Parts: sequence; structure tokens; C-alpha cells
Amino acid sequence: MCINLLAGRVDVVVNDLLNQKILSQEYEGAKIVCDPFTHAENAIAVQKGKDDLLAFINECIDEYYADGTYDTLWTKWIDASGEGRSSCSRRCGNR
Repeated sequence: MCINLLAGRVDVVVNDLLNQKILSQEYEGAKIVCDPFTHAENAIAVQKGKDDLLAFINECIDEYYADGTYDTLWTKWIDASGEGRSSCSRRCGNR
């Protein structure tokens, strides 16, 4: 989609925030021009009956929140610009 925008074949593209942040860094001229207008949760799928695996994943996520790893990774990889944090903050903790 971004290639068509930069080639002038389209005037605008709609993308999820994470992918667009990456594209905006990779392609000069591609930029985010408005705040996100929707929110989508991310998830990890675990096969039914894999209770040990689910517990392990949940423990890891809890530890990441508690020790600051989540905030560090969020800032480094997703929100280095400092924008959008309030719209995506810890809502994903509602497992």
C-alpha cells in the first residue's frame, strides 16, 4: 500500500499504527497524519488443554509489566515517538 502512495497511484492509505510507524521510518514521504481512530487488541492463541503453556505465558506477561520490561520494549520498538501511548496503554492486560 505504501508503495502505491509514494508512486502517486493513491492519495492515502489506512494502516494499523505499528506497521505504519515502521513504514514511515523506511519510506521518506510516508507519514502518519492523524491520531488512531480505532483500537485493536493483540493476543496469543493457545490450544485448549495447554493450561501449563497458558499459565507460563501469562506469568511472563505479568513479569514484563511488573519489572518494567513492557514499558521499555513499548518505548523502544513501538512508540519511540512518544505518541499514542494513552490509547494503547495497559488495556491488553485484560486477559
